[in-house]
Amino acid sequence: MRSLVAFLIGADPPRPGRWRIAMVPAVAAAAYLAYGGTTYLDLKSGLPWVLCALGGLALAVPMALVVTRPLLAWRLVWLASVITGAAVQAHHHTPFSWHPAVLAEQVVILFVVARRLPYAVSLWAWASMAGLVCLSFFPADRLPLIELITLITAMAWGLRGLRLRKPHDAHAVELNSKVPAPTE
Repeated sequence: MRSLVAFLIGADPPRPGRWRIAMVPAVAAAAYLAYGGTTYLDLKSGLPWVLCALGGLALAVPMALVVTRPLLAWRLVWLASVITGAAVQAHHHTPFSWHPAVLAEQVVILFVVARRLPYAVSLWAWASMAGLVCLSFFPADRLPLIELITLITAMAWGLRGLRLRKPHDAHAVELNSKVPAPTE
């Protein structure tokens, strides 16, 4: 249960070392997402343009936050996706509740969460993404998308495992040094 509490209200991990460099593409992607999200909502939701612009902004802000606050970014993108996706589904029943770039944003944020947070916490992020897919996509599209997010989450976990490997681990010493580890 601690992992669920950490997922829902826990703090974000410390910033990575070169976070300022990563902010440039994150902010550029957020600008595109604001435009794409607003346009998609305007075409598919039937909402007034002002609400579409606010929805597009709500979908875009998490991308700018993912570098420094990945867990907060995940919470915000999930909430914005549920709300904007419901507006699209209520007005214009489509197989896809968001602009395709928003799905890509969700996957990128999920990858960062899985890469930087403990496994148990990122498992909740994976489960919430799977729930979002089930809520927002036609049944025929659900299984392939859940398989995709599972593969991406597993790749992030694998990279996290490599990063966390202890150098005193005998296997890691053998892999990381030029001199082979002593055999018994």
